[in-house]
Amino acid sequence: MQARQLYLRGDAAWSAAWDNMEQRQQQLLQAAAQFDSATRLDPENADAWAGLAVAYAWMGVVQSLPGDSVFPLVEEPALRAIALDSSSARAYGALAYKHWVFDWKWQEAYEAFMTAARIDPEDPDVPAWRGEAAHLQIDLGRPDSALAAVRPVLNDTTHSLPRLNYLLGLQYSRDYEAALAEARRLIEEDAGYLRNVRPHFWYVALQALIQLGRMEEAAELVDNLPEEAVSLWPCLQSEYYAAVGDRNQALACFDRLRAADRTVWPRQEAIVLARLGDLDRAFEILEQVFAA
Repeated sequence: MQARQLYLRGDAAWSAAWDNMEQRQQQLLQAAAQFDSATRLDPENADAWAGLAVAYAWMGVVQSLPGDSVFPLVEEPALRAIALDSSSARAYGALAYKHWVFDWKWQEAYEAFMTAARIDPEDPDVPAWRGEAAHLQIDLGRPDSALAAVRPVLNDTTHSLPRLNYLLGLQYSRDYEAALAEARRLIEEDAGYLRNVRPHFWYVALQALIQLGRMEEAAELVDNLPEEAVSLWPCLQSEYYAAVGDRNQALACFDRLRAADRTVWPRQEAIVLARLGDLDRAFEILEQVFAA
């Protein structure tokens, strides 16, 4: 079998990995095997090297295999692809995920995502790369740069990340009026491609109302939270109760989760405690997470 056929089989397995979550691990492993075989038959095949790097990267991202076993495998094929073809956007994308998720080199990850997006503006993954780049800029405390990263792809309707991170960029740049208006617009739009991130719209809307001091509207929103928002943010209402100084109500949700042996998000509990003025306990929780 020729290298090109092996590459195409790998690409087909890669695409199939996103059609069936139950088969994702098997398809990613198959994609990596096919790409690897293609590189052995044709070591000059930049696309096969890039495909191998991407397959390894996403095995780590979706945790189909332990990250510390697959992320170290990403760099060599990615760099081989770039050495053979400096316009290999997929190789830069794979490096970006490794830098971000495994190395914690967020600036390098941002640069790699943006390089991938600039190299091939027509690549179908460009909206995702720009969305991830915006997320990194938010994490780095640069919300204005996050907004700039996603503005060119805001009209894309295939990926949810640009819209989500544009919204978060508005929130973290403290443009609460704009964040609230955008969150409400997205909730009303109810677009299918945004369904997996819709709970975040309710979260941003509540945060914006609290920051704007519009507590009656915040109370109404809390009373009408849909199940999709509560399932992702089970203690979202606690942030409202903390903002109005109701300590018992604010902490009751976390107590219920622990009693039911369910996961408590340390970040959300820390935010609630900080709103209640218990900064020492909030930082203690966050430090325990980092130590772990």
